[in-house]
Amino acid sequence: MGSAGLAASVGAPLLLLIGPSLFPPVPSSCGLPRREARRGRALMRPWRTLMIAGGALALSASQAWAEGSVSVVERLSTRVTAAGQPLVLPTKDARLIVTDYTIAPGATLAVHKHPFSRFALVEEGTLRVERTADGHVFDYKPGDIVVEIVDEWHRGTNTGTTPVRLVVFDLVEGETKPTQVQTTP
Repeated sequence: MGSAGLAASVGAPLLLLIGPSLFPPVPSSCGLPRREARRGRALMRPWRTLMIAGGALALSASQAWAEGSVSVVERLSTRVTAAGQPLVLPTKDARLIVTDYTIAPGATLAVHKHPFSRFALVEEGTLRVERTADGHVFDYKPGDIVVEIVDEWHRGTNTGTTPVRLVVFDLVEGETKPTQVQTTP
């Protein structure tokens, strides 16, 4: 693509950033010996390459948005868990843990609870989460976002005939474990 095409795609300001005016050749008449002038241009080459690469990236992003090949769809916006509790996030030393879960058909997780909000994307299968205190159930299918119950005992069961695959996101404080398993029923 020539400079005219580049300017037409992303605008003249980008062309100015990567054009020759940013790093003009160093003339030998600037008082430096010819060898030092060449060295100065050589030192500027990585910066010019970086600016051109950045411009190409901006061009790609600009074309993607303009051509409609990028779609941004908000899946969920919430301040509460599935049970209506406020989200609980770490206040210090936050650590993100991302985990893949696979739950076999008919399998049930041990009764457990989480000290902080936990989020999961259901990629495959059907999952039923039961709050053990009152038996309330929450059912999830592929594409659903699970905003798990905080600090209440619950269990998950694969109610389908195929494995449940989840991508789970935990934010915890420091070395806190994201899940506490109930030891006595």
